[in-house]
Amino acid sequence: MKGDFATDFGLTGGISNSVVTPHDAGQGVGAVVKLRYFNSDKSAVRAMVLIYNAKESETVSKVETIDSESAFTIGLGYEKHFEGTDRLDPFLAGDFLFKKTGGKHDVTDSNSSPASVLNYEESNSMFGVRVSLGADYYFAKKVYLGAELGLGLFSGVDGKSKLSGTGLTTTEVDGAKIFEIIPGMIGGLKLGYAF
Repeated sequence: MKGDFATDFGLTGGISNSVVTPHDAGQGVGAVVKLRYFNSDKSAVRAMVLIYNAKESETVSKVETIDSESAFTIGLGYEKHFEGTDRLDPFLAGDFLFKKTGGKHDVTDSNSSPASVLNYEESNSMFGVRVSLGADYYFAKKVYLGAELGLGLFSGVDGKSKLSGTGLTTTEVDGAKIFEIIPGMIGGLKLGYAF
């Protein structure tokens, strides 16, 4: 294992939505790509990128509502691996993370002519740390399936929120400091390859 690289790819959302958060993540799909370097047989350093997008729309009595959100996260971390079996490799991981999120809420009322529109946008930037437990199962010599379950602590600042629409003066409000505790699956089920 020492000197090996490993990369894996995981999906969250969609049909197998395994994300567990304090708020509704919507019907989004996220992808996690991670690269690890084993500096010893029992430890590895790692870097990861997560991209998430969600969009929902609904029309009731000619009133269309569209909600969308996105997130981009990068992280650097460390893994401590423990005794497992020939195929099962359990580990504990810690990561430093930067997270950028954004959301939009758009309402179009077509009951009047012209239609009236309401738009709301917000964004935030956060730094944080996360601790997670994980395991990889090698079903072939260099190929594995794995999963991680973690808890993250994030602190940051909301960006400006913006409200605009038909007959409204565009209003921008500066964001406040935020703090979040986010539990969840890290990439859900992931497929990886060691080389």
